[in-house]
Amino acid sequence: MPSTGRVVVLSDVHLAAEGPLAAFRDDVALAGYLRRQREQPPTELVLAGDVFDVLATPEYAGLDPGRSPTRFNAILQSPRVRPVVDALRAFSERPGHEVTVLAGNHDPELLLPGVREVFERAIGRPGTVGWADDAPLVGARDGHRPIWGRRFAAGPDVAWVVHGDRWDPHNFVDRARTQAQAAAGRRVDLPVGSHVVFEVLSTLQQTHAWVYELKPEVPAVFLLLLYLDPARTLQFLAKHFGINAALLRGFLQGVLRDGPAFGDPIDRGIAEGQTGSAEALARWIVTSAAPELRASTPDPARAIAAWSAWCEHGPTQPGTLAAHGGVGRAILRAWLRTVRGAGREEHLGLGDDVIDRFDADMAGDVTLLVAGHTHGPRCGPHGRVRYANTGTWLPIARVPEGDVEPWIDELEAGRWTATSPRTAVELELGPTGIRGSLLQCDDAGRAEAIGNA
Repeated sequence: MPSTGRVVVLSDVHLAAEGPLAAFRDDVALAGYLRRQREQPPTELVLAGDVFDVLATPEYAGLDPGRSPTRFNAILQSPRVRPVVDALRAFSERPGHEVTVLAGNHDPELLLPGVREVFERAIGRPGTVGWADDAPLVGARDGHRPIWGRRFAAGPDVAWVVHGDRWDPHNFVDRARTQAQAAAGRRVDLPVGSHVVFEVLSTLQQTHAWVYELKPEVPAVFLLLLYLDPARTLQFLAKHFGINAALLRGFLQGVLRDGPAFGDPIDRGIAEGQTGSAEALARWIVTSAAPELRASTPDPARAIAAWSAWCEHGPTQPGTLAAHGGVGRAILRAWLRTVRGAGREEHLGLGDDVIDRFDADMAGDVTLLVAGHTHGPRCGPHGRVRYANTGTWLPIARVPEGDVEPWIDELEAGRWTATSPRTAVELELGPTGIRGSLLQCDDAGRAEAIGNA
């Protein structure tokens, strides 16, 4: 792109096929925002990953190249998605406007030629969409993974637009490997975070509609899943990590009887994605839940017995936090701590996993990083790099302070009132550099700047 111009970045919209797993509701606002972009000066629209959510397709069991075009077309034909696609087409038809697409960890199918063709036809731009995942910004080196995305330069500034899964080891999609596996007709490997979504969350979401929007990422999500469905969660942990109930019990026994000998519950191995070790993840789970469990059941022997019973049978009576205590309460409260700490509903100047793990040594001359993935709108300086996160168009709930028992029971009763941030990032490229703005849309898609980067 020339060193002057305008860029709009959208990410984590999660447009999905109609059904119980589709959580996107803001079609009027998003279509309105896109139609307003049509009337702007020449603009490059960057769809920066997870704009579509193929993992939310009913009965999805993995990336299947043969079925992917049909699955993707079903998303485009969904009643809530069609107005957005129509607005994308209207934007694309305006001379001077361009569309660039990045795949995310929820729509890796966009790496496949057949799916790309379906998308290009739908927006009326066959052969003219930019696909930013075909060559990395930085190749693999010195033990670092490649970085894929779109690069812009103006004046003294260089901006990278990425999805953000590159810095989330449990959700990282290797673009080149995915394309090679699909082209060779081999099984396509998806990250473990994707398997959490379609093997566990997709089932729970049908009875707990709020679970997907409120969940934190791996590993903290396992606390929530152990609370909601311990049997299914342990099956998943055994399948993907080699963790069984006996291993968890053994670590819990050590923690309750000998104290927290493992140091920081956010184990460094977990933070860096070294979860090939079942030990690291098992330690994280039990050390996170142990303080609450110790408080509710001071006797170690009784606490360990209660933990084992929970893992085997789950709750012994119906209800949620207000109805049962002990292990269920301890696990849920440990999970709530992680949700509050994630700060996804906050914005402006706060860090997240993307920018906190950003490889400064691989960034070179980058002065502005734009990402999505974490669902928390962000905007502001972060060390020597300015950072903007697009946020999400999925609902995000704020966990109340103080007593959460009534709130949890409201969720379980189906009274879910969360709203989505409805945010985007706009970049202005000029002779003096690149100016980034975080914008928030109202119900009609009118955008207002709420921060600058």
